[in-house]
Amino acid sequence: MSITIQKKEKYNQLYKKEKSIIEELRKPGIASLLFFCYIYPRTQKEVGKLINPNKRICFNPLIKWRDRLFKAGALEIHSLSTMKNIKWRTNATFLTRFCLAKIDEKRSESGSPHLYELNENEKILLEKFFDSKWFRGFFSDNYLPLIEKDERKVWRDESGKLWVSDALGEIIFIATIIFAISYAFYYNYKSSLFPTARDIVNIETFEDFANRWYEKRLKNKVNEKEISKILKELEHYPSEFIKQLTKDSLNPPYYVFSIPPKFYEAFSLTFRHSSYMYEVASAIDKAVRRR
Repeated sequence: MSITIQKKEKYNQLYKKEKSIIEELRKPGIASLLFFCYIYPRTQKEVGKLINPNKRICFNPLIKWRDRLFKAGALEIHSLSTMKNIKWRTNATFLTRFCLAKIDEKRSESGSPHLYELNENEKILLEKFFDSKWFRGFFSDNYLPLIEKDERKVWRDESGKLWVSDALGEIIFIATIIFAISYAFYYNYKSSLFPTARDIVNIETFEDFANRWYEKRLKNKVNEKEISKILKELEHYPSEFIKQLTKDSLNPPYYVFSIPPKFYEAFSLTFRHSSYMYEVASAIDKAVRRR
């Protein structure tokens, strides 16, 4: 189901229908564990090994919850070579619907509703962002140990078993960190490098949009020496995951420069304000503006 044909009222209707599943995704349990593990496409066997690399696990409860999440639209099939090698992934449309419903809910209660508003093309771009290989890549096996080390909502116990206390919360937190980086650069670096509402059209994939934007506006206009200085200013930050995410976000084609600042405004007001935005803004100020 594409969000391109959905109207605002339907986001809340869909959200209500999925409420029981969403409640499971906001608390510790198998549903949270699977929803988080499958944000990066994986097979059942890969997820089992990810959950507990030191011990064989019983797949029956995992299969039961995976099928329930699939029926609810929270998971989808990513690829299928044989029945034993099905790769599953978290459904970006489901995730986007949840975010837009919560944003719309907060907007209706706000005295400044314009701060929450995303136009239809921006909503499409948001779904494409969640569905991108780039965003999903931050949940791969290379990054997972760094996420676990931060011990926010994802961690391992003494036996090595993986636990997730709030899958939706952790995924949205990581998205908001990316939006915070984008926002800080928009207001403290060069706003002219970012797309306007007029530029966000004809979106096939997030990567396609970002690469086209790089060729159109960013190529030879982003000062790599300045980016290196900014990253150096952030070396003191305690989270290795966030530092690595920032570094990888600021490599050509500079995907963070393809994200409109309205994403951070809507997400920070709806879900959680990110102090990291100020860290990045301060680093930009020290490395670039004070020369």
